[in-house]
Amino acid sequence: MPNGGIIFDKALANDLSVGVDQVETPAPGGGTMIGDQINLTTFAFFKQPGTGASKEGKALTPDSVPANSSTNPATVTVVGAKKGDMVLATYNGAGYLTSALQIYGKVTADDTVAIFFFNPTALTVNPGSGVLWVIVLPIPGPRQA
Repeated sequence: MPNGGIIFDKALANDLSVGVDQVETPAPGGGTMIGDQINLTTFAFFKQPGTGASKEGKALTPDSVPANSSTNPATVTVVGAKKGDMVLATYNGAGYLTSALQIYGKVTADDTVAIFFFNPTALTVNPGSGVLWVIVLPIPGPRQA
């Protein structure tokens, strides 16, 4: 091992024990690409008052999203959210789950997260009624005002 590094396969397969498998796929220009794949199937966070991630759920019946456009169907209060924090959002409306709609969020002010649906298709999409879940992960360091 040069420079005191670790062997990649050994670190993944033996040290982390996360269900590693080798993947082989055709390369776009011909030939084959081989790589290691890690499958992490769970996501969890722990909220510690004032320091950890925050989450909020909200029932929602959004309007349809026109073709090739973005809409802002909701603004959610997430206590502790600051501009520059990372926002994770998901929605379980039937129209959202069966379409190409994309969801994203942005902290627009302290404790306020704006949620957006983006429709990259040529058709109008109705996301349907469902529950919106928003998780805000604080980013350490200075933030923009």
